[in-house]
Amino acid sequence: VKDKLNISLNNVNEAIDYQIYNTIGQIVSKGSLASNRVHVIDMSQYQGGIYFVTLNTVSHSVTRKVIKK
Repeated sequence: VKDKLNISLNNVNEAIDYQIYNTIGQIVSKGSLASNRVHVIDMSQYQGGIYFVTLNTVSHSVTRKVIKK
């Protein structure tokens, strides 16, 4: 990722909350996302490095590693 993180939530019919963590576990961003849409999160203000994005619904949780260039 350079400046924009795209999150596609096709075929998701639940409310989604997200958190973005840095490598020492601090939350650097959080919020809610609408289902069945593509969202763009602006990461231009973050320093280069590794981040973890967690998406949570009532029934599932997914975490992915993102490398900010």
